[in-house]
Amino acid sequence: MKFTQIEINFLKSNYSILGTQRCAKKLNRTTKSVSHKANRLGLELNPNTKSKIYQKSFAKRLIEHPFPTRKSKRPEQFKVNPNQFINCTIPEAAYILGLLWADGYIRQKDYLNDIKLENIKKDIDVFYPIFLKTGNWRILFRQRKNRQEQGLIRTSNKLLASFLIENNYGPHNIKSADKILELIPNNLHQYWFRGLIDGDGCWYLNIKNSCRQFSLAGSYEQDWSYFENLLDKLDIKYSTQRRIQKRKNKKPTKSSTVRINNKKDIIKLGNYIYQNYGQDKTGLQRKYNKYLEIKNS
Repeated sequence: MKFTQIEINFLKSNYSILGTQRCAKKLNRTTKSVSHKANRLGLELNPNTKSKIYQKSFAKRLIEHPFPTRKSKRPEQFKVNPNQFINCTIPEAAYILGLLWADGYIRQKDYLNDIKLENIKKDIDVFYPIFLKTGNWRILFRQRKNRQEQGLIRTSNKLLASFLIENNYGPHNIKSADKILELIPNNLHQYWFRGLIDGDGCWYLNIKNSCRQFSLAGSYEQDWSYFENLLDKLDIKYSTQRRIQKRKNKKPTKSSTVRINNKKDIIKLGNYIYQNYGQDKTGLQRKYNKYLEIKNS
């Protein structure tokens, strides 16, 4: 149901202070619909509201899933200070949060608070200096037969793992990324999406067949509304497809993809996520170069 002008005026006047949940309650709407509408209106929570909302949410999680009795560390005592992700103010933290959304593994059970990212070695070699700007992450490598050498970046961090899980990170996550994006300032969203695309995105160019394409892939049930909202905001035409591929004597494979098929709109997306790449060089150079090939083709 469309928002009335009265509801829109209410959001413009109150969203920055009340936040998504309280506005949704007052308007008798779902938090998802309010979040999407606020995003399209360009509304943003003020820093104090963001902090209060997260602290309340985090406190609730600790009550529902208390940690085992052990003396807790203060944030600054961890090798990776979680506060720089909870109160995200630097591009590297926003980029890492996007990358972890795409390819991260977060597991929290008893004393285990594991956060890790595994990829081919040449990409891990690019990611690791970015991670080091936020703390002392460990790095490991392994070589398996008939496979490219793999790299692994990881840390054990109770507060950071709790923060990520509270904001819908974790194994087999199919939810929208609205919660984490609400905690990141709008001027850093480009870095979050750059990390996401470095993990799950693909820039494709085939001059011979006049094919220029961008795609972002995920699980069959993935809620793509957060990415679709960005594309709508940038006035980009796209399609969202869900596919079940049958395989003989095997379980069918399921996937979903958001796809952009025209050069003009691909350039719009690339210009958004790479707007500061010339200065900061944060992310995979090979994907940036492929975008430039499409742009200049």
